[in-house]
Amino acid sequence: MKSKLKTYLRDQFTTGDVALPKGLAYLSKAKYYAICQRKVGRKLIWHVEIEAPVFERLLKGKKSNSKLRARNAALKASSREIASDNAKLLEDNAKLEAANNRLMKNIEDDPRPDKYARSPKSYLNAAEDHAFKPHTNLPLQGGLPGLGKR
Repeated sequence: MKSKLKTYLRDQFTTGDVALPKGLAYLSKAKYYAICQRKVGRKLIWHVEIEAPVFERLLKGKKSNSKLRARNAALKASSREIASDNAKLLEDNAKLEAANNRLMKNIEDDPRPDKYARSPKSYLNAAEDHAFKPHTNLPLQGGLPGLGKR
């Protein structure tokens, strides 16, 4: 049994001569040439005819879409890698903070008095304590022999 084919041009839908089927309502703004209807048994099958330049743009869009999908997959993989690196860094940071807190607590609990005071005994202070007065105008006596000329 042959199926009968009916073809409706786009102009017939835009002028209102024929109503666009509800299942094909998304085609109202699309660029197509015609819509064909054929009946197979009790079922209606619709075909959409488009012009070659429109089909070419559609194929180019599909190629660019596949490129975008590949790029999206690569970005997802790199974002997973960055997230795992971030988790590792956060874990290391938590360990460092725990060690720092422990050290700060040890410093606070240090029982020594004047734990941060500098020693008052520099070279000059120690020398003055032993009767050496470097700040006076008297010349120094003694010391190592010089390397005089002969």
